[in-house]
Amino acid sequence: WCLSNTPQRLVLDGMFDIYKSWITYSRVVGFRLNTARHVRAEFWQAFTPAILEHAESLGIDHFHVFGEVYVDGQNPQHLAKFTTRAGLPTVLDFAFQSTAQSVIIDGAPGLQLDKLYSSDAIYKNGEETARQLPTFLGNHDMGRFAGFLRATSPDMNDDEMVARTRLAHGLMMMSRGVPTIYYGDEQGFVSDGNDQAARENMFPSQTTSYNDNDLIGTTATTAEANFDTAHPIFAAISEFS
Repeated sequence: WCLSNTPQRLVLDGMFDIYKSWITYSRVVGFRLNTARHVRAEFWQAFTPAILEHAESLGIDHFHVFGEVYVDGQNPQHLAKFTTRAGLPTVLDFAFQSTAQSVIIDGAPGLQLDKLYSSDAIYKNGEETARQLPTFLGNHDMGRFAGFLRATSPDMNDDEMVARTRLAHGLMMMSRGVPTIYYGDEQGFVSDGNDQAARENMFPSQTTSYNDNDLIGTTATTAEANFDTAHPIFAAISEFS
């Protein structure tokens, strides 16, 4: 596959124009590139500079592009190659998520965090890029941090659940990277599993499998609207900010 081939180049230019139009007419300031690992590196090598150049031409010099590159476990080497070979500015920091879960939920040594941060040099532009990696504790695909905690320690009391979830958010907010909070985590949502089992509603839900969840730090359920600024996790995140 050659990007200089005329028919393929026309297709690419058309795709690029679609993304550029979103920036032009909606003034979005970033793109999350889903399943980036399943797209050839040559595409991202052409896509990223074209998009950043277009955004800058409109006066948006802080446009944020990051790829979703799933990695199972603490393997920043796999993530880093998408910033070097594929040329993506940043990628979702799955290695941070795995390390935080390992340390705070499984009781692994804190030195695992030192090992993680010591690997920042392998990203393109090293620590400069690492500081822009979106860090997270859970998401709509894999599940929520509180869900991982409950699955590992089903008899843990609510106070301990809140304390560990608060600690995890503190780690994410205070360390390098761009903290990315999955909606509902700040309201104590606890997923039953991954994917659709982790997509509870902030507005009153009619989904039984969501509404029977025992949320942390609150007596509320997802059957009612959840936007409580007094929730202990919400308050902690506000404090960390």
